[in-house]
Amino acid sequence: MTRQQAIAALADFAGPLGPFESLEELLKRKEEWIVTSGRELADALLDILIHPLDDNELRSATRENFEGELSEVLQLLGKRDPLPFLQTIGPYLTNPHARPTIIEVVGALGAQEGIDWLEPLLSDERLTSDELIRLACALGEIGGDRARALLEHMRHSYPGETEALQREIDVALQSSC
Repeated sequence: MTRQQAIAALADFAGPLGPFESLEELLKRKEEWIVTSGRELADALLDILIHPLDDNELRSATRENFEGELSEVLQLLGKRDPLPFLQTIGPYLTNPHARPTIIEVVGALGAQEGIDWLEPLLSDERLTSDELIRLACALGEIGGDRARALLEHMRHSYPGETEALQREIDVALQSSC
């Protein structure tokens, strides 16, 4: 699977639904693509994350839809075998282009081991408000005592941060019970 093949497929999935294909058929086609693509797909997707696309490569997809598809496919790949996948994607949290999506994926996997990758982000002063919100959401998705402790830490460490972050922390604390 090359980067260009992955871009074409993601743009297709993220673009408007054609007149001759139902949503069910599209989802089935996506699942088949993921199952048959193997390890090369993860490598191509990670390459897309660290080398973002220009608008011409998006084809008929919007950037938001494309990025949503990219995140979803990474999540589906990771749910097959979460712990090795965390080991693969975790180091990408240091890359500012990949970090927002990787935070989402780690949270969606729901594995407690994901906290080991997310916790160091709390001491990274370069995180954006968006990344902090994603981090709170990811911790809420993972849940458990350790996630709750980190969310409480976030609540007290970022009191002047946006109201959206404080709301997300509250929601994450409620969902991580």
